[in-house]
Amino acid sequence: MKRIRILAALAAIVLALSFIPADAYAVNNKRTTNITVTVGETKQVTVYTADSKGKEAPLKGFSFVNVSDLPSWISPSSFQLSPWETSERLVCTVNNPDKPGKYTFKMHVDCAYAEGREYSWVEVTVNITVKSNELTITKSPTGEKVNEGGKAVFIAKAENYNDLFWTFTKGLEALFPEDALKTFPGLKISGQDTGTLVLSNIPASLDGWSVFCTFVSTKDQKETKYALITVHSHTFEGAWGCDDTKHWQTCSCGEKGNISEHTFEAWTTEVVPTKTSEGLQTRKCTVCGYVQKEILPVSDHEHYYPETWNMNQTDHWHECTCGTKINEAPHTFGEWKTKKKATSKKEGIEERQCSVCGYTEQRAIPKKEGSGASLGWMIAAIVAIAIALGVVIGVLITFRSRRKNEDDDDDEYEDEEDEGDE
Repeated sequence: MKRIRILAALAAIVLALSFIPADAYAVNNKRTTNITVTVGETKQVTVYTADSKGKEAPLKGFSFVNVSDLPSWISPSSFQLSPWETSERLVCTVNNPDKPGKYTFKMHVDCAYAEGREYSWVEVTVNITVKSNELTITKSPTGEKVNEGGKAVFIAKAENYNDLFWTFTKGLEALFPEDALKTFPGLKISGQDTGTLVLSNIPASLDGWSVFCTFVSTKDQKETKYALITVHSHTFEGAWGCDDTKHWQTCSCGEKGNISEHTFEAWTTEVVPTKTSEGLQTRKCTVCGYVQKEILPVSDHEHYYPETWNMNQTDHWHECTCGTKINEAPHTFGEWKTKKKATSKKEGIEERQCSVCGYTEQRAIPKKEGSGASLGWMIAAIVAIAIALGVVIGVLITFRSRRKNEDDDDDEYEDEEDEGDE
């Protein structure tokens, strides 16, 4: 009997629940819609209500209860339920706002979610942001510092534009990207038709140039600020850095260059190995001065180094019969001394000697210039002077003889006149 009562109660509960709608919709539901539109633009925005679970709820009918703070370019007639019979959303049309700004209006809407269900009201808040239709640059590219062969990215942004183009400039010179590719061989350019210009494999010759972007609208065009390109050219000079195998020089930016393996001189024995102790030999890199050391194993060979020096044009050393060298060092030369004087016809000889091993180095003294030539010129000058003097004396004698003859003729003429007078 007790079991029958329990089953009857459960049946009553199930029967009561069958009269509750399957979808329970929220009463006093609030919705907010944000709209962004440009001045002069017409735009449609969908507003929908939601059930208690936050899901979009179909509308089967609605009526406006109240609309407040409505902008002049929106009227209640701008809202429509279309088509009425099957629409599940509320459509808002924004018609040609005339100035930028932020606008908000609210409306209460009575909604029927399904046929035969209760109506509930919904408060809809519409936030409208109206943007200006004027061409406005919002971001200019910034200058870039890049190593030669590196990469740089320039970004420009604007609002309300139809087209854009990039330009390279320096002083009075201006180049479009296609011209820049010809002017700077190896340069690579991408994104020139977008707001992001990418340069790669940048040559040193691009240093000091700038780039800027020009945005174009239907009624205006504007340029961004110029972005300077600074290209660092590596200079590898000065002190050498090294490790066990290589040496290099470092640029001021920290980049390493002139990297190569060591170039070693011949090994020099610093410590000769004996039967009881190891030896040591070293060799130096001729480029960076790095000294490499190597341990010589204990040897049964007893080295013997004669007092006489072995030598070549640059160094001297003592050498064991086994070929091991010690005391190897460059020559220490004294001053040059003349061994044979130079003349106008033959070169002379001068020499200098190493103060350690006695190696003698010689070099030629150039012939004397000017002694023979000066004597020849002197003789020629004396002869010329003698000839000139003889010519002058001859002219004087001739002139004097001619003058004397003229005087004698004058005397004879006077004597003839005197005889005629008598």
